[in-house]
Amino acid sequence: TFWHAPSRTLWFARDFFGRRSLCWHAPSATCPLLALCSVCPLPDQPWAELPADGVYSVSLQGGSPSGLLAVHHHPWSDDGPLRRPIAPLNRALPPEDTGPPTDASEGLLAALEEAVRVRVATHEHVAAAAHTLPDVAILFSGGLDSAVLAALAARVLPGDRAIDLIN
Repeated sequence: TFWHAPSRTLWFARDFFGRRSLCWHAPSATCPLLALCSVCPLPDQPWAELPADGVYSVSLQGGSPSGLLAVHHHPWSDDGPLRRPIAPLNRALPPEDTGPPTDASEGLLAALEEAVRVRVATHEHVAAAAHTLPDVAILFSGGLDSAVLAALAARVLPGDRAIDLIN
């Protein structure tokens, strides 16, 4: 949210990807108030997630003919005044049969595995003889990056070594 004092306008929006919550109660005839909150406080009230489809504004300079606050939507665009912060996403799907891995994907996997090997398997504590506790820990969110790191670490470590996954 942003208050622009010279124009007496309140601007508000969710982040472009909609990761962070912003709930709102839009003005209506039964409840003419505009309310914004990071969590929807009461499930039985007319609160909703604000769409992540642009920026909204409310002018508090003068009233509207209906007596309600008029909420204006300013959508993201590719060439207008409110440009998308990133290029439009490619929504095309690849063909169903992409065939076997290419040399590029195999090269990427080899490079990632070598990077993990250098960082993990050659560490002096890991290279030392028997340990009963894990010497390697991965901050594990469950996302793709931490899952790939865990899988690569399991490939390069000796089979008897454990890996702590820390959430």
